Amino acid sequence: MPREVIEGRALAEFPVAEAVADYLDGAEARLLSRDEADGAFSAHVLAHADVGFEYPEGRTLELFVLTGSATANGQPVPRGFFVYLPPSGGGRSIRLHAGSTVFLATGERGIGSGSFEIVDPETKPWQVRTSSNEHASTGTTTNVVKYLRVDAENRNNFGIDVMWPGSGQDSAEWHTVADELFRLRGDLLLADPVTGEPLVSGPGSYCWRPAMSRHLPKYSHTGCVQIFRNRDWPADGGKGEMVYATAPDWDRHLAAYKAKFDTIDPVPGL
Repeated sequence: MPREVIEGRALAEFPVAEAVADYLDGAEARLLSRDEADGAFSAHVLAHADVGFEYPEGRTLELFVLTGSATANGQPVPRGFFVYLPPSGGGRSIRLHAGSTVFLATGERGIGSGSFEIVDPETKPWQVRTSSNEHASTGTTTNVVKYLRVDAENRNNFGIDVMWPGSGQDSAEWHTVADELFRLRGDLLLADPVTGEPLVSGPGSYCWRPAMSRHLPKYSHTGCVQIFRNRDWPADGGKGEMVYATAPDWDRHLAAYKAKFDTIDPVPGL
């Protein structure tokens, strides 16, 4: 069974799970989503004490240090750094240091290429990506991202996305690539993909959007930062289909949300 649609769910709503993976024994893991057919999963992991493990072969591992620090194959991984392990080969040793928290995602079985990497986001450039959108008031959709890693074999990627204070998108969208996001800081107003009602998500909120699932519009008053993964790129090497649509009642929801703020106080670091 593929993963369900999850939009802006707070971390506290995900219970601590006892059996996310054997190698995480000793850590406090909150299962964010899992593909029940394949077994790939994403989790938020807190290490109350040092937790070390050898990551089994067969799947990729993508790990982002949220707080504290970790060690990967004997090399230090500070807060805000990213780790990638390929499906097989090379060292596979991970240690989460006491008090650290990480976002951890395992890949689909047998999918992935490349070699072990530790990535400092400061070494990657920001990219401004725009696309034509006739349903947006500006006529375009803009995303500001850093790609920490793009798999050369299947184009699955992991990166950081930022929205500036007062920015947003006033249309809904669908696309053939699956989205996964974990918010690091800031606020974000979204529309619930089922009811259309406004949904406010903050730091620690999580999204899983399967391919061709409706999501957005969005708006951030103070600005926000999130990590993201994209999966399921077209096998033929195409860009993937993107569809936009108007979002009924968004103007009303947006005005009510903005009325809660006297000024824009940007998130530090944006």
